[in-house]
Amino acid sequence: MKTCYKVSALYENSEIKRDVNIVVNEYGVIEDIGQKVELDTIDREVELDGIVFPTFVNAHAHLELSNFVTGKQKIPLWDWILEIVHKKRALNPNDYKIAIEEGFNFFSERHIGCIGDIRSVLPNEPFFDEYRAKCIVFYEVLGYVENLFNEKFEQLKSFLKHYNGSKGISVHSLYTTPLSKAKAVLEYAKSRGLPVMMHLGETEYESRLLFNREIEGFNKIFSTVNFEYVDVKSYREILEKLRLSSNDILVHCVEFKEEDWDYIAKNRIKVVLCPMSNLFWSDKLPDIDCIIEKGIEFAIGTDSPATNASLDILKDCDLLIRLSKDKERAKRKVFLALTYMGRKILGFSMDVFCKGAKFDCLFVRNAYDEDTLLEYLFINDKIIRINGAN
Repeated sequence: MKTCYKVSALYENSEIKRDVNIVVNEYGVIEDIGQKVELDTIDREVELDGIVFPTFVNAHAHLELSNFVTGKQKIPLWDWILEIVHKKRALNPNDYKIAIEEGFNFFSERHIGCIGDIRSVLPNEPFFDEYRAKCIVFYEVLGYVENLFNEKFEQLKSFLKHYNGSKGISVHSLYTTPLSKAKAVLEYAKSRGLPVMMHLGETEYESRLLFNREIEGFNKIFSTVNFEYVDVKSYREILEKLRLSSNDILVHCVEFKEEDWDYIAKNRIKVVLCPMSNLFWSDKLPDIDCIIEKGIEFAIGTDSPATNASLDILKDCDLLIRLSKDKERAKRKVFLALTYMGRKILGFSMDVFCKGAKFDCLFVRNAYDEDTLLEYLFINDKIIRINGAN
Protein backbone atom coordinates (compact mmCIF):
# COMPACT_ATOMS: atom_id res chain seq x y z
CA MET A 1 0.00 0.00 0.00
CA LYS A 2 1.29 3.43 -0.97
CA THR A 3 0.61 6.52 1.10
CA CYS A 4 0.96 10.14 0.05
CA TYR A 5 1.74 12.43 2.95
CA LYS A 6 0.63 15.95 2.05
CA VAL A 7 2.97 18.18 4.06
CA SER A 8 2.21 21.88 4.59
CA ALA A 9 5.78 22.78 5.57
CA LEU A 10 9.00 20.71 5.41
CA TYR A 11 12.09 21.80 7.36
CA GLU A 12 15.06 20.78 5.25
CA ASN A 13 18.51 21.89 6.44
CA SER A 14 17.48 25.40 7.59
CA GLU A 15 15.11 25.88 4.67
CA ILE A 16 11.29 25.64 4.75
CA LYS A 17 9.64 24.03 1.70
CA ARG A 18 5.91 24.49 1.18
CA ASP A 19 3.17 22.06 0.06
CA VAL A 20 5.33 18.98 -0.38
CA ASN A 21 3.96 15.55 -1.26
CA ILE A 22 5.88 12.54 0.05
CA VAL A 23 4.96 9.14 -1.41
CA VAL A 24 5.88 6.24 0.89
CA ASN A 25 5.60 2.53 0.08
CA GLU A 26 4.44 -0.28 2.39
CA TYR A 27 7.99 -0.69 3.73
CA GLY A 28 8.16 2.91 4.88
CA VAL A 29 10.56 4.01 2.12
CA ILE A 30 10.11 7.26 0.18
CA GLU A 31 9.36 6.53 -3.48
CA ASP A 32 8.70 10.10 -4.63
CA ILE A 33 8.82 13.60 -3.17
CA GLY A 34 7.96 17.04 -4.49
CA GLN A 35 5.15 19.49 -5.09
CA LYS A 36 3.99 17.38 -8.03
CA VAL A 37 4.03 13.59 -7.77
CA GLU A 38 2.27 10.74 -9.56
CA LEU A 39 -0.93 10.09 -7.62
CA ASP A 40 -2.57 7.37 -9.77
CA THR A 41 -1.16 4.51 -7.72
CA ILE A 42 -1.73 6.06 -4.29
CA ASP A 43 -3.89 4.01 -1.89
CA ARG A 44 -4.41 6.73 0.71
CA GLU A 45 -3.60 10.35 1.47
CA VAL A 46 -2.61 11.72 4.88
CA GLU A 47 -2.77 15.46 5.55
CA LEU A 48 0.06 16.76 7.73
CA ASP A 49 -1.14 20.30 8.40
CA GLY A 50 1.94 21.70 10.09
CA ILE A 51 5.70 21.32 9.88
CA VAL A 52 7.66 18.10 9.31
CA PHE A 53 11.32 17.85 10.36
CA PRO A 54 13.95 15.14 11.06
CA THR A 55 14.15 13.01 14.16
CA PHE A 56 16.68 14.15 16.75
CA VAL A 57 20.34 13.15 17.02
CA ASN A 58 21.97 12.12 20.30
CA ALA A 59 25.60 12.32 19.23
CA HIS A 60 27.19 11.02 22.43
CA ALA A 61 25.74 8.27 24.62
CA HIS A 62 26.96 5.22 26.52
CA LEU A 63 24.19 2.65 26.02
CA GLU A 64 26.09 0.01 28.00
CA LEU A 65 25.79 2.24 31.09
CA SER A 66 22.03 2.71 30.74
CA ASN A 67 21.27 0.99 34.05
CA PHE A 68 23.85 2.94 36.07
CA VAL A 69 22.47 5.23 38.74
CA THR A 70 23.88 8.74 38.92
CA GLY A 71 26.16 9.10 41.91
CA LYS A 72 26.81 12.08 44.12
CA GLN A 73 27.44 15.24 42.11
CA LYS A 74 30.66 17.25 42.09
CA ILE A 75 32.81 14.44 43.47
CA PRO A 76 36.46 14.25 42.34
CA LEU A 77 36.92 12.65 38.92
CA TRP A 78 39.17 9.94 40.31
CA ASP A 79 36.67 8.78 42.93
CA TRP A 80 33.98 8.70 40.26
CA ILE A 81 36.14 6.56 37.95
CA LEU A 82 36.82 4.06 40.73
CA GLU A 83 33.08 3.84 41.42
CA ILE A 84 32.34 3.21 37.73
CA VAL A 85 35.09 0.58 37.46
CA HIS A 86 33.75 -1.31 40.47
CA LYS A 87 30.21 -1.24 39.08
CA LYS A 88 31.33 -2.44 35.63
CA ARG A 89 33.31 -5.33 37.10
CA ALA A 90 30.19 -6.56 38.87
CA LEU A 91 28.29 -6.91 35.58
CA ASN A 92 28.21 -9.93 33.27
CA PRO A 93 27.78 -9.91 29.45
CA ASN A 94 24.01 -10.38 29.72
CA ASP A 95 23.75 -7.34 32.01
CA TYR A 96 25.48 -5.25 29.34
CA LYS A 97 23.29 -6.70 26.59
CA ILE A 98 20.15 -5.74 28.52
CA ALA A 99 21.54 -2.26 29.23
CA ILE A 100 22.32 -1.64 25.54
CA GLU A 101 18.84 -2.81 24.51
CA GLU A 102 17.12 -0.72 27.18
CA GLY A 103 19.19 2.36 26.42
CA PHE A 104 18.44 2.08 22.72
CA ASN A 105 14.71 1.66 23.39
CA PHE A 106 14.72 4.62 25.81
CA PHE A 107 16.14 7.00 23.21
CA SER A 108 14.19 5.70 20.20
CA GLU A 109 10.98 6.26 22.18
CA ARG A 110 11.99 9.90 22.77
CA HIS A 111 12.22 11.11 19.17
CA ILE A 112 15.92 10.12 18.75
CA GLY A 113 16.59 8.81 15.24
CA CYS A 114 20.42 8.75 15.28
CA ILE A 115 22.76 7.77 18.13
CA GLY A 116 26.52 8.03 18.60
CA ASP A 117 27.27 5.23 21.08
CA ILE A 118 30.49 4.60 22.99
CA ARG A 119 31.04 0.93 23.77
CA SER A 120 33.79 -0.84 25.74
CA VAL A 121 32.25 -4.33 25.93
CA LEU A 122 30.48 -6.89 23.67
CA PRO A 123 32.25 -5.84 20.48
CA ASN A 124 30.58 -7.98 17.82
CA GLU A 125 26.79 -7.49 17.98
CA PRO A 126 24.48 -4.44 17.86
CA PHE A 127 21.69 -5.58 20.26
CA PHE A 128 19.26 -3.11 18.72
CA ASP A 129 17.04 -2.64 15.67
CA GLU A 130 18.55 -0.06 13.33
CA TYR A 131 15.20 0.38 11.60
CA ARG A 132 13.99 2.27 14.67
CA ALA A 133 17.10 4.46 14.96
CA LYS A 134 20.45 4.60 13.22
CA CYS A 135 23.42 4.03 15.48
CA ILE A 136 27.17 4.38 15.00
CA VAL A 137 29.17 2.48 17.61
CA PHE A 138 32.58 3.86 18.61
CA TYR A 139 34.53 1.04 20.21
CA GLU A 140 36.53 2.36 23.12
CA VAL A 141 40.25 1.79 23.59
CA LEU A 142 41.86 2.70 26.90
CA GLY A 143 44.50 1.46 29.30
CA TYR A 144 47.52 2.87 31.05
CA VAL A 145 48.69 -0.64 31.93
CA GLU A 146 50.32 -2.20 28.85
CA ASN A 147 48.53 -5.55 28.96
CA LEU A 148 45.12 -3.87 29.40
CA PHE A 149 45.74 -1.58 26.45
CA ASN A 150 46.85 -4.50 24.27
CA GLU A 151 43.76 -6.49 25.27
CA LYS A 152 41.46 -3.57 24.36
CA PHE A 153 43.27 -3.07 21.07
CA GLU A 154 42.72 -6.73 20.14
CA GLN A 155 39.03 -6.34 21.02
CA LEU A 156 38.95 -3.31 18.75
CA LYS A 157 40.32 -5.35 15.85
CA SER A 158 37.65 -7.99 16.46
CA PHE A 159 35.00 -5.27 16.49
CA LEU A 160 36.19 -3.79 13.20
CA LYS A 161 36.26 -7.24 11.60
CA HIS A 162 32.92 -8.60 12.79
CA TYR A 163 30.62 -5.67 13.53
CA ASN A 164 28.42 -5.01 10.49
CA GLY A 165 26.88 -1.67 11.47
CA SER A 166 28.22 1.88 11.29
CA LYS A 167 31.40 2.05 13.35
CA GLY A 168 34.23 4.21 14.60
CA ILE A 169 36.89 4.20 17.31
CA SER A 170 36.93 5.94 20.67
CA VAL A 171 39.97 6.93 22.70
CA HIS A 172 38.48 7.43 26.14
CA SER A 173 40.78 10.19 27.42
CA LEU A 174 44.36 11.19 28.15
CA TYR A 175 43.97 10.30 31.81
CA THR A 176 43.10 6.67 31.01
CA THR A 177 45.35 6.27 27.94
CA PRO A 178 48.89 7.64 27.45
CA LEU A 179 49.17 10.28 24.73
CA SER A 180 51.64 8.08 22.81
CA LYS A 181 49.08 5.24 22.73
CA ALA A 182 46.28 7.65 21.81
CA LYS A 183 48.34 8.87 18.84
CA ALA A 184 48.85 5.27 17.71
CA VAL A 185 45.10 4.60 17.84
CA LEU A 186 44.40 7.80 15.89
CA GLU A 187 46.88 6.77 13.19
CA TYR A 188 45.30 3.31 13.07
CA ALA A 189 41.85 4.86 12.62
CA LYS A 190 43.12 7.27 9.96
CA SER A 191 44.67 4.42 7.95
CA ARG A 192 41.22 2.80 7.83
CA GLY A 193 39.24 5.96 7.18
CA LEU A 194 37.36 5.68 10.47
CA PRO A 195 36.22 8.56 12.71
CA VAL A 196 37.54 8.86 16.25
CA MET A 197 35.53 10.20 19.20
CA MET A 198 37.47 11.35 22.27
CA HIS A 199 36.67 12.97 25.63
CA LEU A 200 38.90 16.00 26.14
CA GLY A 201 38.78 19.01 28.44
CA GLU A 202 35.87 17.60 30.43
CA THR A 203 36.92 18.52 33.97
CA GLU A 204 39.34 20.68 35.91
CA TYR A 205 40.88 17.47 37.33
CA GLU A 206 41.99 16.53 33.83
CA SER A 207 43.51 19.98 33.24
CA ARG A 208 45.35 19.92 36.55
CA LEU A 209 46.81 16.52 35.71
CA LEU A 210 47.89 17.45 32.18
CA PHE A 211 49.23 20.95 32.83
CA ASN A 212 50.03 21.15 36.56
CA ARG A 213 51.17 17.55 37.02
CA GLU A 214 48.84 16.94 39.95
CA ILE A 215 49.08 13.14 39.97
CA GLU A 216 47.57 12.19 43.33
CA GLY A 217 44.18 11.33 41.84
CA PHE A 218 45.74 9.50 38.89
CA ASN A 219 47.78 7.38 41.29
CA LYS A 220 44.57 6.32 43.04
CA ILE A 221 43.58 4.50 39.87
CA PHE A 222 46.92 3.49 38.38
CA SER A 223 49.13 2.76 41.38
CA THR A 224 51.56 0.54 39.45
CA VAL A 225 52.37 2.81 36.48
CA ASN A 226 53.74 6.29 35.96
CA PHE A 227 51.76 9.05 34.29
CA GLU A 228 53.18 9.85 30.83
CA TYR A 229 54.15 13.50 31.13
CA VAL A 230 54.09 15.59 27.97
CA ASP A 231 55.55 19.08 27.79
CA VAL A 232 52.34 20.98 27.00
CA LYS A 233 50.69 24.02 28.51
CA SER A 234 47.35 24.07 26.66
CA TYR A 235 44.82 21.86 24.94
CA ARG A 236 45.86 23.43 21.64
CA GLU A 237 49.33 21.93 22.09
CA ILE A 238 47.78 18.56 22.86
CA LEU A 239 45.65 18.80 19.71
CA GLU A 240 48.74 19.61 17.67
CA LYS A 241 50.46 16.49 18.98
CA LEU A 242 47.41 14.30 18.33
CA ARG A 243 47.03 15.67 14.78
CA LEU A 244 43.26 15.34 14.77
CA SER A 245 41.46 15.84 11.45
CA SER A 246 38.04 16.91 10.23
CA ASN A 247 36.99 13.26 10.53
CA ASP A 248 37.44 13.31 14.31
CA ILE A 249 35.11 14.35 17.12
CA LEU A 250 35.89 15.85 20.52
CA VAL A 251 33.41 15.60 23.38
CA HIS A 252 32.80 18.12 26.22
CA CYS A 253 35.70 20.63 25.81
CA VAL A 254 34.48 22.86 28.68
CA GLU A 255 38.08 23.48 29.77
CA PHE A 256 39.04 24.93 26.36
CA LYS A 257 40.21 28.51 25.97
CA GLU A 258 39.95 30.71 22.88
CA GLU A 259 43.27 29.57 21.41
CA ASP A 260 42.06 25.96 21.66
CA TRP A 261 38.83 26.82 19.85
CA ASP A 262 40.83 28.68 17.18
CA TYR A 263 42.78 25.50 16.47
CA ILE A 264 39.57 23.45 16.27
CA ALA A 265 38.01 25.95 13.87
CA LYS A 266 41.12 26.08 11.67
CA ASN A 267 41.35 22.28 11.43
CA ARG A 268 37.58 21.76 11.14
CA ILE A 269 37.49 19.31 14.04
CA LYS A 270 33.95 18.41 15.11
CA VAL A 271 32.62 18.82 18.66
CA VAL A 272 29.83 17.24 20.73
CA LEU A 273 28.48 19.26 23.66
CA CYS A 274 26.91 17.56 26.71
CA PRO A 275 26.05 20.44 29.08
CA MET A 276 23.74 18.51 31.43
CA SER A 277 26.53 16.01 32.01
CA ASN A 278 29.03 18.85 32.59
CA LEU A 279 26.88 20.09 35.48
CA PHE A 280 27.70 16.85 37.29
CA TRP A 281 31.32 17.98 37.72
CA SER A 282 31.08 21.72 38.19
CA ASP A 283 29.39 24.88 36.95
CA LYS A 284 31.75 25.14 33.98
CA LEU A 285 29.75 24.75 30.76
CA PRO A 286 30.40 24.96 27.00
CA ASP A 287 31.20 28.41 25.57
CA ILE A 288 28.39 28.19 23.05
CA ASP A 289 28.77 31.77 21.76
CA CYS A 290 32.49 31.28 21.06
CA ILE A 291 31.75 28.01 19.26
CA ILE A 292 29.05 29.60 17.09
CA GLU A 293 31.07 32.73 16.33
CA LYS A 294 34.06 30.68 15.17
CA GLY A 295 31.88 28.59 12.86
CA ILE A 296 32.68 25.31 14.60
CA GLU A 297 30.39 22.43 13.68
CA PHE A 298 28.83 20.92 16.80
CA ALA A 299 26.32 18.28 17.81
CA ILE A 300 24.64 17.57 21.14
CA GLY A 301 24.74 14.49 23.38
CA THR A 302 23.31 13.32 26.68
CA ASP A 303 26.32 11.27 27.84
CA SER A 304 25.30 8.53 30.32
CA PRO A 305 23.14 8.31 33.46
CA ALA A 306 26.39 8.08 35.44
CA THR A 307 26.62 11.88 35.00
CA ASN A 308 23.17 12.88 33.66
CA ALA A 309 20.08 11.68 35.49
CA SER A 310 17.48 12.87 32.96
CA LEU A 311 19.00 11.86 29.58
CA ASP A 312 16.53 14.31 28.04
CA ILE A 313 18.39 15.85 25.12
CA LEU A 314 15.96 18.75 24.95
CA LYS A 315 17.20 19.79 28.40
CA ASP A 316 20.73 19.92 26.98
CA CYS A 317 19.44 22.08 24.12
CA ASP A 318 17.55 24.40 26.46
CA LEU A 319 20.62 24.84 28.68
CA LEU A 320 22.84 25.71 25.69
CA ILE A 321 20.35 28.33 24.53
CA ARG A 322 20.12 29.86 28.01
CA LEU A 323 23.93 30.08 28.14
CA SER A 324 24.03 32.23 25.01
CA LYS A 325 23.90 36.03 24.92
CA ASP A 326 22.20 35.83 21.51
CA LYS A 327 19.38 33.39 22.22
CA GLU A 328 17.63 33.69 18.84
CA ARG A 329 20.83 32.79 16.99
CA ALA A 330 21.58 30.02 19.48
CA LYS A 331 18.09 28.52 19.05
CA ARG A 332 18.63 28.06 15.34
CA LYS A 333 22.15 26.69 15.68
CA VAL A 334 21.15 24.31 18.45
CA PHE A 335 18.15 23.03 16.47
CA LEU A 336 20.39 22.50 13.43
CA ALA A 337 22.82 20.56 15.66
CA LEU A 338 19.92 18.48 16.96
CA THR A 339 18.81 17.50 13.46
CA TYR A 340 21.01 17.93 10.38
CA MET A 341 24.45 18.87 11.78
CA GLY A 342 24.32 15.98 14.23
CA ARG A 343 23.84 13.61 11.31
CA LYS A 344 26.74 15.13 9.43
CA ILE A 345 29.09 14.87 12.42
CA LEU A 346 28.23 11.19 12.97
CA GLY A 347 28.67 10.43 9.28
CA PHE A 348 25.00 9.86 8.45
CA SER A 349 23.38 11.29 5.35
CA MET A 350 21.85 14.75 5.64
CA ASP A 351 19.45 13.85 2.80
CA VAL A 352 16.70 12.87 5.22
CA PHE A 353 13.81 13.48 2.83
CA CYS A 354 14.78 11.93 -0.50
CA LYS A 355 13.90 8.95 -2.68
CA GLY A 356 15.07 5.71 -1.12
CA ALA A 357 15.26 7.10 2.43
CA LYS A 358 13.19 5.72 5.28
CA PHE A 359 10.29 8.05 6.09
CA ASP A 360 10.77 8.58 9.81
CA CYS A 361 10.18 12.14 10.96
CA LEU A 362 8.75 14.47 13.57
CA PHE A 363 5.67 16.63 13.11
CA VAL A 364 4.21 19.65 14.88
CA ARG A 365 0.62 20.47 14.01
CA ASN A 366 -0.39 24.05 13.06
CA ALA A 367 3.21 25.29 12.85
CA TYR A 368 4.37 26.51 9.45
CA ASP A 369 7.69 28.29 10.03
CA GLU A 370 10.93 27.88 11.95
CA ASP A 371 10.04 30.47 14.62
CA THR A 372 6.85 28.65 15.61
CA LEU A 373 8.59 25.30 15.48
CA LEU A 374 11.27 26.52 17.88
CA GLU A 375 8.59 27.84 20.25
CA TYR A 376 7.08 24.34 20.41
CA LEU A 377 10.41 22.51 20.54
CA PHE A 378 10.49 22.03 24.32
CA ILE A 379 6.81 21.08 24.65
CA ASN A 380 7.02 17.30 24.21
CA ASP A 381 3.29 16.70 23.81
CA LYS A 382 3.33 18.95 20.71
CA ILE A 383 5.80 16.71 18.86
CA ILE A 384 4.49 13.65 17.03
CA ARG A 385 6.71 10.98 15.51
CA ILE A 386 5.62 9.56 12.16
CA ASN A 387 7.06 6.35 10.77
CA GLY A 388 5.95 5.48 7.26
CA ALA A 389 6.03 1.75 7.99
CA ASN A 390 3.32 2.06 10.67
